[in-house]
Amino acid sequence: MASPLSEVDIRGAIPLASALSWHVSTSDPVVCQGRKDKLRKLEEGLEHETEVKIKATEDICISMMLLGCMGFMMANFYLINWPDEDIKRISWEVISSTVSIFSAVLLFQACNKVLEYYILEGMWIWGQLVIDMMHMTAWFLILQLTLAYFSGALGEHHEVGKHKLSIMSAAATESMSDFRKKLQRENSAKEHFEAVEVNVECYAILLGHITGFAAINAWGTLQQAVPRNLVWCGLVPVITLVGILCIYAGTDTLREYKTLADDEEDEWEKLWDEEVAETEDDVMALAVSFLLVQVLRFGISGQLPNSEGEDEEGSQHSATECGMLLMAAAAFGCFEIVKITCRKAIRKALGQSASGGHAGHAAHGEKEDPSVWDRLNHVWIRDICAMCTAWSLHFAVDWFLTTNLDVEGAVSAVVCAVVVTCLALGLIFVLDKLADMEFTDDEVDAALRALITSLGILIGFSWERSFDAAVGGLAEQRAFGLAPPVITLLLAIILASMVVPAWKWYILPTTLKYKKEAHHANHNDGEHGSTEHGELHDAEAPAQSADLSQPLLTGKKEVSFREGEPDVIVPSQGKEAQKRLEAQAKQLAELQAALAAKEQEVQEARRSSLALKETCEKAEQKNIDLAAACEKAHAGARLHADRAVQLEGSLQEKDKALVQRTAEAATLQEDAKRLNAEVARLQKSTGEQAALTNKLQAVSEHATKLKLLDEQREEEMTKAQVRIVDSEAAAQKWEQRATAEAKRAADLEACPVFMFNSTEQKY
Repeated sequence: MASPLSEVDIRGAIPLASALSWHVSTSDPVVCQGRKDKLRKLEEGLEHETEVKIKATEDICISMMLLGCMGFMMANFYLINWPDEDIKRISWEVISSTVSIFSAVLLFQACNKVLEYYILEGMWIWGQLVIDMMHMTAWFLILQLTLAYFSGALGEHHEVGKHKLSIMSAAATESMSDFRKKLQRENSAKEHFEAVEVNVECYAILLGHITGFAAINAWGTLQQAVPRNLVWCGLVPVITLVGILCIYAGTDTLREYKTLADDEEDEWEKLWDEEVAETEDDVMALAVSFLLVQVLRFGISGQLPNSEGEDEEGSQHSATECGMLLMAAAAFGCFEIVKITCRKAIRKALGQSASGGHAGHAAHGEKEDPSVWDRLNHVWIRDICAMCTAWSLHFAVDWFLTTNLDVEGAVSAVVCAVVVTCLALGLIFVLDKLADMEFTDDEVDAALRALITSLGILIGFSWERSFDAAVGGLAEQRAFGLAPPVITLLLAIILASMVVPAWKWYILPTTLKYKKEAHHANHNDGEHGSTEHGELHDAEAPAQSADLSQPLLTGKKEVSFREGEPDVIVPSQGKEAQKRLEAQAKQLAELQAALAAKEQEVQEARRSSLALKETCEKAEQKNIDLAAACEKAHAGARLHADRAVQLEGSLQEKDKALVQRTAEAATLQEDAKRLNAEVARLQKSTGEQAALTNKLQAVSEHATKLKLLDEQREEEMTKAQVRIVDSEAAAQKWEQRATAEAKRAADLEACPVFMFNSTEQKY
């Protein structure tokens, strides 16, 4: 069964029908009356079908958007109020990731469309690559500077933190009232630091996702520029990994230079470095995973999608291709867990620790900067596989819906977003069950958390694509003298200004609270179960204290009375009690050593507090000197103020003249802007007229060809009529000749009879 005409086909057929109608109207009305009627009916039918289909598409899109949004919101209310605390935490993380990725992709796509409209349109592909690389580098710099400012590494946020005083030193050197002041100051500094953490986390996530999609756009342009085969396209993710590593090395060098400029790394610079490192990991995972899935789709379908991941219009995919992409998503999701399991099995076979070096350092609290290999092995591969799972799942659903449903455009994007959201929310419960099982340890849980984060990014990306399709249809025409990309950018800014503050104020702090609680719980579990000996010692401590309260080694016998047996006297368990006593004594010695260490710390705190007190006294003396200097400065300032009053009169007149000149310059600038806008409008209208002229010329050429064909047919008909006339004349000649021949034959038949009769009469 043939599929109905698409909206684009119908709109393209209407001008053609109009052109044919114009050609027919210029021909002979007697000959072409039937053609004119058929073309008029065709044009009316196409216009009616277009209107009906557009209206039906709009209705379906609005309905799906309303149902999907309402269902998603209600599902979120169910999940964030679920009885299981893990489901609550995961739900908040998914909501946070969804909102952040939605806002980031929305803002980046709007900015990129403006760049394409005014700069990249019609440019050579390698020139586009250079501009996209510059665009990506600009977002990297914005990310570094913004996090440096909001973390306090470049601002004045650290001034509150410098006044922090330990509670122990305050209690040892100050009175109770001073101690309360110091405690209040420390609480204020703690609240300030938490607020800084929320700000840094907000801008790190948002700008990190924007930078990640800028990297996808830049390196995706490179993938479009290289030859279309699996070798070259497969090299692009590797080149992306190396290129982003070079950028990371440069930014890390800059951060290290800034940190070592004051010979120490304070908590604000440490916060800056940690947040930037985590954000750079997210950028790496987003870019490399997207390009890997692009290569995978190219290998499965034979068609390389564009840099935004969209297939060619009208492309179809079989169920086998969709199934292969789904299996690839499952393989990416299980890869990290299989890798961790195999690594532990190998280490166990070699007699090494199951946790390995990386986890072992974390267990013992040793803080070391991970190498590039450690980040690649423990962070990047895990995050890249998780994001590959999300991308593969999204595009597999998109392939299936595009092939099996007669939908396109915004409707297809909304349906895909609804289906992907349902699948992602269902996978949350599966991942939670896996995390609750006993065989999952910290590394496996980290891999599962990465998958959960990728699900949130998947949901946000799906809904952003549907919003982008809807806004693209809304901003097709110019409005208020603005180009469509500018209108899209304004709509994106308006929506982001409504979404981002709510996410920062209400969603992100809740997510961070759950994250800290989970981190403290894991840390306490790791300390409690670090060694088997520690667990046994804690379990036996109450029993030891109960036994040691009784006299030991008294030499007495314990008597056991059993029914049906004679009295039996058994020896006391003295040796076991003595062992417990020795263990208790060893523990007491350890406590005494710890107490001595604490006393040394108290002494050091007292010395630090005395040094701080001396520093404060010196600071007060400096304040007194500074106050005297300020008095002198005030006297000088008064003298200069008198002189300033004298100069003020002359300056007022100059200011008036300057204001007049400024007004004239502003008028001239407005006139120049108006002229530039008029020139731009004329240039654009000239381009549109040229395109319209080309189209009209093509239609005119087509009509000329049709006219020539009609003339040829008329000439052929004229020649045929001439031939018919010639044939009729020849037939008449042949009839006359036949009549003559018949007459002659009759004469010949009559001639012998006449001769015979005349001869008979003669005789």
